[in-house]
Amino acid sequence: MSSSPFEKALAEATSQAAADGNKDQSLQEQVDAALACPCLDELKAGPCGTSFIAAFKCFMLNQEEDKAQNCVDSFQTLHQCMVKHPQAFAEFVPQAAEQQQQQ
Repeated sequence: MSSSPFEKALAEATSQAAADGNKDQSLQEQVDAALACPCLDELKAGPCGTSFIAAFKCFMLNQEEDKAQNCVDSFQTLHQCMVKHPQAFAEFVPQAAEQQQQQ
């Protein structure tokens, strides 16, 4: 199963942060390094940038086993924004581009 461009960008960001960082970095510093990856620039600068950053930070900073559940509000806000602005995610979510063309 292949990854979406969205998943690849997130993986690249976290991988780059791990490669650039050192073992003494705090979790917050690691998240900040991941967010500094140019691969996330479009997502951060788009209409849902604020909600993307909030969801990304929540997921990365949450150390609980069920981190997705703990960040559900952030991801719901991001999802609502993505639905409202599908054109901004056409490159990352092919289904968004298809839905935009059908409308």
